[in-house]
This record gives sequence, structure tokens and C-alpha cells, in this order.
Amino acid sequence: MMPAVNLLPWRQWRRRRRNRLFLLQLAAAAAAALLLVGAAGWRLQGAIDGQANRNALLQERVAALDGRIAEAHRLRQRRDVLLAQIDAIQSLAAQRTAIVRIFDALADTLPEGVHYQAVELKGDVLALTGTAESSAAVAALMHSLEASAVLGKTQLISIESAEDSAVAGIDTKVFHLTAVRLPMRNQGQSS
Repeated sequence: MMPAVNLLPWRQWRRRRRNRLFLLQLAAAAAAALLLVGAAGWRLQGAIDGQANRNALLQERVAALDGRIAEAHRLRQRRDVLLAQIDAIQSLAAQRTAIVRIFDALADTLPEGVHYQAVELKGDVLALTGTAESSAAVAALMHSLEASAVLGKTQLISIESAEDSAVAGIDTKVFHLTAVRLPMRNQGQSS
């Protein structure tokens, strides 16, 4: 008979060896996976830090540009104020002789027998109140005002006999009329 050979310990030893090898491979795979995850995390963190640095740089530049834009807006507003002041000064310079020209036109266009009692300028409308010897003298005044270079379209508001004209025996007329001031033609010239 043959001696009894027990193969079980060899199989157990082999099974233990395979289990150890499997556990060793499993540990190596886990370590490799951890290393890969760590490397990917490190690389991702580096990318995040790089992007954060770029974002910070962009924010600094945007803040600088916002400051320049705000300064440009302030300068534009200042320019608009200065342009408005320049326009006002130029308008005043162009209009400084307007009153003198209006009074000259009033004196030049005044027909005989007409007298002014009140002259009032509101914007571009000149309101005239006065007395005339007749309605024809008022009509002549209106025609000569419209023909002047300074005043234009006239409008008769009222004409009536003066209260004291009946006592004196003279038919004096009291008139109220308006004339529109024409735009000045020679704005660049000063007198």
C-alpha cells in the first residue's frame, strides 16, 4: 500500500499564498488609485489656483477700467457743463446789442403823431403801448415795424379812443400791439 499523502496542507498553503497575492495586488491597486486621485486633485487644485489668480488679475483690471470709465463720465459731464456755459456766453455776446437795436428800430420806425407809453420785452415778443393821433398812424407804425430788420410780425391787441381825448376835442387813440423780435442776422459781429 502506498503511504498516505495528504495534499491538503499544500493546497491550503497555495490558497493562502493566492489570498496574500490578491490582497497585495488589491492594496497596490488601491494605492495606485489613491495616487491617481491625489495627482488629479493636486492638478485640479493647481488649475483652480491658476484660474483664481487670473480672475483676481481680471478683477483688478476691470476695477481700473471702471475707474477710468467713471472718470470719462465725469469728464463728459464737465464737458457738457462747459459747452452749455460756452453756448450761454456766446448767446449773451450775440444778444448784447439786441436791446439797443430794438430801441433804434423803435425810434426809426416811429411815424409822426405816435408816442410810446410802455415798451416791454418778454422773450422774443415786444409789447408796445402808446397813443396815436389816428388809427392810420397805428397802421403805419405796424407796417414800418414789420419792415424793420429787427422786428417782424406785428399783432394789434386793441385800439380805442383815449378817455381824455373827447374833453380836449382831439380823437387820440390808445393802442396795444405786439411785435416779434427777429433772430439776429450778424451774430458774429459786435457793435
